[in-house]
Amino acid sequence: CSPSAAGATAAGGLRVLAQLQALSVSLNVQGGAAQQLGVFAMRELVTEVSFLPEGGMSVSGQLGNLTVQDTSTVAGGEYEMLGLREGAHSLLTFEYDSPAEEARAAARAALRCDTSLRLRMSSVRVSYWHPAVMRIVGYLQEGVLGALMSATASTVVQVARSVLADGAEDASAIALDIEVGSPLVLLPFEPDSSDGLRGDLGSIAVHNSLERRTAAGPGGGGAELLDCIVVAIERMQLSAL
Repeated sequence: CSPSAAGATAAGGLRVLAQLQALSVSLNVQGGAAQQLGVFAMRELVTEVSFLPEGGMSVSGQLGNLTVQDTSTVAGGEYEMLGLREGAHSLLTFEYDSPAEEARAAARAALRCDTSLRLRMSSVRVSYWHPAVMRIVGYLQEGVLGALMSATASTVVQVARSVLADGAEDASAIALDIEVGSPLVLLPFEPDSSDGLRGDLGSIAVHNSLERRTAAGPGGGGAELLDCIVVAIERMQLSAL
């Protein structure tokens, strides 16, 4: 694990750059003898955060790869549950932009999204063996780690609720621009078996738009602001391994 960070100010703003070359986390259980359930590993994480003088913020970066290996199901071996497909070089890039409050208020008044998220994800390979997945999920939900995950999830929900207001004119929304390239999902009949199902999910795109509609009801109802999300999947293929 080799992190580094750098900051710079310009005209009252602040820029923070953080880099993580490699990080590996081993999931171990204690019993008669210590047992390793799996290994999480990531590499080449780069994040840049800019705080603008007028109050806005932007976050961008990329992640080279994220892998999950199951080391307990197959005796004397391991298999990769998550990783990049062959030929892919970087897992994802992302950009998040939140303008100053004045610009966000103007966007809300015009019934537009006031923040934006752009994400590009390369082709990933997922090998799903249900008992192994549930074993790791159960491990993550236990003890201090489980408490941290629960608290993080609760905080995310509270933040999401806090950006929503009662009136349609004051509602906050994020513009989504997400594209995922050909994820490959393998469903083996056994963890070390070459027999099973193969699903190439093709190209996946997620975008959204805001629409204002009048709700039906006595007296014509009131105005509702809807966040309409469109998910497009192209060239999906299912076959046997």
